[in-house]
Amino acid sequence: MNVMISLAMVMAITIASIYIVLEVAKPTLDSAELTGNVQDAESFLRSLDNQIEEVWKEGSGSRRIFPFSTADSYEVSDEEDAITYQKEARTELLEYQSSVFRNNLIFISGSQADCLDENGQFVMENPYIRAVFRKVAKTSTIRTNETLISIKEKSGSSTLSFSNSSIVIDGNSTSSSGTGYTEMLKTGRSRPFCTVHMAVNSTPFTYDVFYTLYSSSDFIVADVRNIR
Repeated sequence: MNVMISLAMVMAITIASIYIVLEVAKPTLDSAELTGNVQDAESFLRSLDNQIEEVWKEGSGSRRIFPFSTADSYEVSDEEDAITYQKEARTELLEYQSSVFRNNLIFISGSQADCLDENGQFVMENPYIRAVFRKVAKTSTIRTNETLISIKEKSGSSTLSFSNSSIVIDGNSTSSSGTGYTEMLKTGRSRPFCTVHMAVNSTPFTYDVFYTLYSSSDFIVADVRNIR
């Protein structure tokens, strides 16, 4: 059986996260060519990762030129700190609906995540769980303990409601609230993953939180970044 699937590769690096998303495209590539395309994309991400890590180690104000050439197109998203690359994939490359971790690169197969903005809330859903987040307009009062409203485990139809899902920086309880906003970075159905971004300007910290649900996961990843 020749099943066409979506395959996402996610690479977490020191400063940002970079995503390569391989989605269903024209079913014309043979297996050897497809494998070569994926390997080229992985090699490019690893090279970029190395360059960013070197600049980070050199300290504030460091910079360098990174010349490169690729045969395919990459989409850069400032909001997600991401690079997106589209290509078809087949089950022989990665088991359908699975996640594979290779060093700091993550391969996610499947495109069954729905990222919705509905009824004044953000909803992330896949075949396993449904998570609901509070929608907060920009420059509004934000309380991190109220952002994640509920998670439903779909196989048993049980729903968890959260009374406290606070984000606290360095043990300082005042960092759990302030002004800010929440946003769904990309909306749509049948995606490899969904991400809700929460921006917080508290006392004495500002920071960003990214909640991500992958197509094949029965859990949500919470990633706190850009603490200042």
